[in-house]
Amino acid sequence: MDTPTQLLHDGARASAARVGANLIARRFRIAARRLLARWLRQRQAARMSAELRRLDARTLRDLGFDRSEIDSVVAEITGDAERTRVVSRRVRWHPLY
Repeated sequence: MDTPTQLLHDGARASAARVGANLIARRFRIAARRLLARWLRQRQAARMSAELRRLDARTLRDLGFDRSEIDSVVAEITGDAERTRVVSRRVRWHPLY
């Protein structure tokens, strides 16, 4: 027959096992979310890069960069690289403005 002390130890072991299982499940969910976010970011970067490559040189220049900078621009936008470009506004004089 189990003594009260043995029952307490068994209960504590079961509780510790549940806590351990919950911790493992939580870490798994966090890892899965990170993988999903990374995959979605890579898909977004691929789509963005493909769209920018379809533009002509003049349109890219109007956007403020050259065709050779497409991968770099996409990496900055998606957060895969540090932002190094300075954003500025060009004001062109126009007689109708």
